[in-house]
Amino acid sequence: MTTQVDLVGPRRADPSADPAGAWLNSWLLALRIGWREIRRARGRSALIMIMVGAPVLLIIAGVTWNNSSSDQTLVPERFGNAQAVIQADKDGAGWTAGQVGSLINGQVVRVAGGEIGLEIGDQLRITAVGLPVGEMSGSGLFRLRSGHWPTADDQIMITKDLARRHNLRLGATVPGFSWHQASRTVDLHVVGIVALPEDDGSGPGGGADVVTGRSQLITTDDPSQVSFLVYRAAPVSYDEVRRLDLHGLDATSRYLVDHPELVPGQDKGDDQQDSSWIAFYVLVGGGLLFEAMLLAGPAFAISAARQRHTMGLIASNGALREQLRRQLLGQALLLGVLAGAIGAALGLVTGRYISVVYAWLTGSWAAPNALSWSPALVAFLGAAVAAVVAALLPARGVGKLDLVAVLRRRTTATRTRTFGPVVGSIVTAAGLAVALVLGFAGAPAMPPRYIMGACTAAAFIGAMLILPWLVTALGRGGRLPLSIRLAGRDIARQVGRSVPAMSAVLVASGMFAVMGIAIASDDHAQAEAYTPFTTMGQGTIQGPVEDMQTAANIIRGRHPDWRLTPHSSLGDPNYSGAEPTSTVALVPKGCTAQKAVIAETQADTDPDADSRCASGRSDYGEAVTVVPDAQIASLGLPDAAAHVLAGGGVVLVDPPLGLECGPQPCALSARRDYLTGNKVTLVGGLPKGDAYVPGKPVTLTAAVIGRADLSGPQLGWADSTIGWISADAATKADLPNSVVLWTVDAPHPITTAQEQAINEVVPSHAQLLVERGFQGQLASAGRVLLGIAGALVIVAALISTALSQVEARPDLATLTAVGAPPGLRRRFAAAQAAILVLVGIVAGQVVGITAGIAFAASNSRGDFGGGSGQLTIAVPWQLSVLLLVGAVLIAALLAVLGAWRSPSMTRRLG
Repeated sequence: MTTQVDLVGPRRADPSADPAGAWLNSWLLALRIGWREIRRARGRSALIMIMVGAPVLLIIAGVTWNNSSSDQTLVPERFGNAQAVIQADKDGAGWTAGQVGSLINGQVVRVAGGEIGLEIGDQLRITAVGLPVGEMSGSGLFRLRSGHWPTADDQIMITKDLARRHNLRLGATVPGFSWHQASRTVDLHVVGIVALPEDDGSGPGGGADVVTGRSQLITTDDPSQVSFLVYRAAPVSYDEVRRLDLHGLDATSRYLVDHPELVPGQDKGDDQQDSSWIAFYVLVGGGLLFEAMLLAGPAFAISAARQRHTMGLIASNGALREQLRRQLLGQALLLGVLAGAIGAALGLVTGRYISVVYAWLTGSWAAPNALSWSPALVAFLGAAVAAVVAALLPARGVGKLDLVAVLRRRTTATRTRTFGPVVGSIVTAAGLAVALVLGFAGAPAMPPRYIMGACTAAAFIGAMLILPWLVTALGRGGRLPLSIRLAGRDIARQVGRSVPAMSAVLVASGMFAVMGIAIASDDHAQAEAYTPFTTMGQGTIQGPVEDMQTAANIIRGRHPDWRLTPHSSLGDPNYSGAEPTSTVALVPKGCTAQKAVIAETQADTDPDADSRCASGRSDYGEAVTVVPDAQIASLGLPDAAAHVLAGGGVVLVDPPLGLECGPQPCALSARRDYLTGNKVTLVGGLPKGDAYVPGKPVTLTAAVIGRADLSGPQLGWADSTIGWISADAATKADLPNSVVLWTVDAPHPITTAQEQAINEVVPSHAQLLVERGFQGQLASAGRVLLGIAGALVIVAALISTALSQVEARPDLATLTAVGAPPGLRRRFAAAQAAILVLVGIVAGQVVGITAGIAFAASNSRGDFGGGSGQLTIAVPWQLSVLLLVGAVLIAALLAVLGAWRSPSMTRRLG
């Protein structure tokens, strides 16, 4: 029997002879052959599935985990087994469970949140939740980890974290007290270790460390921490919620949270945030799938190379080009479908229970997250498409087989077309040029940024079009060491395998450069604008006035040699959210003192309030800070300003500290709005009923300085300081003031361990903050970016190198047989991996650094990300060099280890 061999190549299909059913039958045959090949090459198939399925797993796990903040997912944590949670608008402590129960059918249980006093070495304020002992086990708010439920009011349950921090065990007895009567203590017995909902502010027990039946021991200044749980079989309807609202009770129905469409005028304010998350996941997911496609490309190229002889025989017997391509594409489709299905399933499971596992590890509890079916379906389809696209280039090469070379088992180098590098160079240059022009123009709006993103993507694609020419050029090195020449020629010979691997390295390296420059530039801008809040290594106590005093007493008891000093601000800064007890307003030019006080305190309630007379105070105030006379020098003011301050005047900073102005002029200007000659007017106001009565205006000499004139710390109130007045001048002018912070000066820098130990025992609303200088994101984010980019780069290089070693095994055996030393083979593998990484990283860094500079310029010139208006560009060269050197060395070392084993020498025939 004679076989007719077509030496020209696979035939094209005859359109007139291709019936409608032939196309489907051809694909079914390709899928069967592809499945057989998958089963035969299990290792390579598993590798491709991991590369394609891993991004799907990460995307779906992230999307599902993000559902942990949705109202529906938080229902078990917010309600437990209750049908509704009710809170009083103003005075939650004034309502009893019986009074609330008279307004709604069902069993009503009062739950009080706040702080309980425990004597554990010191008198500590511990966050607690209190409810009747008999209702604890059935409330659904708690999960008992060990011990038993309390059976008496003197029994408490504590969290695992509290037990660890203070070495408490089951059976321990702890004196407890109320902060209203700290001298009267009762013995509380620890009978259980309990897990409470995570502290997200949504549930009655969230964030507490103690569960007690003695609610009278719990102190709270926040009425919203007193809740009433409604237990009954029927859901609470919208009409019942409205009826409770008429009595000043804010009810949240479990049923209405699950069915928001039943609430008229339901707020849709989260739509924009949801769309932002969708855009984020589309970008990240698309990037991951694109990277997976590039990583899988070399594997499909090797698969095509291993089947080259078989396909040559099939083509020589009359197979069409389309049939040969479909064999590889069918295999890719099957792998993509399997990888997408497995990745989506694992992602759903991981995302659903990651919050549960994390909460269990931290001693709290969380409900499983809602499943994200639609994103899972999209990611599943994306994985299938990515796998097919990854196989397109190898499949295209299958249709151009040189049958003579294939049947004689010879491999020929692929000829690189000239138009590819030319087009790639033009696209790359044009994309980067447009991005730079838009970036340095300071485009503040989002559409130009989208254009910049599109131009950057085009630049990366153009750079990938140049890679085949670079790969081919590597094979022409004539005077390099033998191992490098062999590696370069092998890379050039297998363009279909080398280019996708280099492209993956290029994209990973380029995105690393873009993000690194963005973070470094943002850090640099913030570092330049950063103002220390006290002396380096020293601290401040911030919080409500009473809590700061308690914290100061605790610190004095633990560290008698530390100096603690209270500092005040004019008026009441309203730190704790309660009604302020006084106010002090700077009187703008053209306004009276009364108008200034009204605009300052009643802008939302008084129709006569003139917004032009407001001094710009926020809830925390653009405050005039009171400075003790002895500490005026520590502010680092210019001599003239320090002289005015010491002489009883006021020093204003223009613009106020902490006010972000961006490229536009600041809305608040001390010089423009308040200064008349060299004088400013201040007026105090005290509450009387629902209004504030202005006191006697005071006109003082003022000096105005800029932010750049400051050289010292700003006493912790820098985020809202408009100026300073001496304590003596504030007293003489009879201006009301209140303590806003304490400074803590230790004989030595306060360590992190000391800071953490103090913050564990001070009241929960107070905090010791230690000045440690500007803490940027680059240190932590840079390590994450370096790890991700380095892993992607090394994986891409090793995949290509490993596949090359498998394919070149007969040639390496021949080299060994003719006397080549083992070191040559290992150096060949190391050089191959190093060249792939080196070329890919350098090309990616060129594109990425240029694009990163454009984005950094745009961010600093525009209002996106809090731009200051000053051009700020910082390139993290150390990270780029570390990525280049580290990835090259690690990839080469791992390639050497992979090639350490000597190949088996077999006789080659033909």
